[in-house]
Amino acid sequence: MEDYQQYKDNWTKPPSVQQRGAKRKATSIAEASKQDEIPAKRQQTKVFRSVHIVSQPQVDKLVVNYVVKGMLPLSTVEQSEFVELVTGLCPSATVMARRTLCRRINDAFSSKMESVKREIDVQKYVCTTADIWSTPKRSYMGVTCHWINAETFSRRSVALACKRFKGAHTFDRIAYLFVLCENQ
Repeated sequence: MEDYQQYKDNWTKPPSVQQRGAKRKATSIAEASKQDEIPAKRQQTKVFRSVHIVSQPQVDKLVVNYVVKGMLPLSTVEQSEFVELVTGLCPSATVMARRTLCRRINDAFSSKMESVKREIDVQKYVCTTADIWSTPKRSYMGVTCHWINAETFSRRSVALACKRFKGAHTFDRIAYLFVLCENQ
């Protein structure tokens, strides 16, 4: 504390700041530290303290999440700029092929559907909703499932299906598509 107090008492503004209206000169860190009487090592901070190595499975998972959550085309992984980005960030990594990405997405979807089915299976009560919406040229039907978790009392919801709805919005067509969505 004594050193700090002494430094604080002896510190003066650099000459460029002392003159009102004078433009500041661009100075290097070394010159600024001489002017302020601060050692250069106190001014410089390290940007990277340690090297974090990302494993290939982590890279693959991040790529799948990037494509799925960004709703990007599968061909993204074939673009040379994307490959350059990934290998630039992690030189030891390789980018998976489009077909591998497709398989990983399908596997992740199957795994997620199984976990949703298991979670719904243990619920005493569930509520399903169906909604149809239209655009000038296309219609869609969405089915969702809602329940309250018996342990945490938190509301849970999942989208079960979103299908193209062709034809008139009659009760028999709605029932047919609803049953079709349930069976998948």
